[in-house]
Amino acid sequence: MDGGEVLNVPPKDEIVNLNVGGTLYTTTRSTLTRHADSMLGAMFSGRIPSLRDSDGNYFIDRNGDMFKYILEFLRNSSLHLPEDFKNLAALSAEADFYQIKELIPILSKMMTPQTTAQEFVEIEYHRNEFQCGWIIYSSDNVLKCLPSIGRFYDKSNQRFMKSGMRRSDIRKKYEEEGIHCDLNQGEGALFLNRLQLFSDLSRLGFRLASSTAYASAGTAVNVWTFSRAIYNPSKGNFSPTMATKDKDVQT
Repeated sequence: MDGGEVLNVPPKDEIVNLNVGGTLYTTTRSTLTRHADSMLGAMFSGRIPSLRDSDGNYFIDRNGDMFKYILEFLRNSSLHLPEDFKNLAALSAEADFYQIKELIPILSKMMTPQTTAQEFVEIEYHRNEFQCGWIIYSSDNVLKCLPSIGRFYDKSNQRFMKSGMRRSDIRKKYEEEGIHCDLNQGEGALFLNRLQLFSDLSRLGFRLASSTAYASAGTAVNVWTFSRAIYNPSKGNFSPTMATKDKDVQT
């Protein structure tokens, strides 16, 4: 319109290069404006002024290391952190600066001290001059998830049993009485492959808590105790997952 003011409205989408505290990122304008009410949304929609560095990159004087997690959240609407991530306070400060309202409460919950319960599996190996064998103590909910012995779980009876076992012989209190496993393979045997069992426990998140050995009345006993933490997301407990590879280019 003649004599009218021309607004410098940025295109809806284009590749954008950013310099965040000295770290360079490449993404798109649509990603940066995904949360329209955030500072980035305002900056890259032209509602607030922006700075450029000597190379023409948009410049933001903030923590460049933390920005990759901010950018990941903008891309996927989910937060992925390394298992050993220890900078929640720094990341929370960045989320607050960029005013990403959907991310701020997630980080707040993650910074809340976690109350976790512990779950245990105890494995005993008994041997003497006459016989030897394994006993496993744990809840049936854990035991039936172990492929090495889960195949012996009878869903109809909701018990572990070998073929030919009478119902009256089925042990019901695995945490107190344990599952008694056979040393040798055979028809209907509840045979335990200990290396497979240890591998199963590791995949379920169990870690070795202690190991002991003792002898009594001519019988040698080895005991391994495994434990894992139980997180309850409904109470604000979160277990960060491994970071995923960025879709856009970080240089």
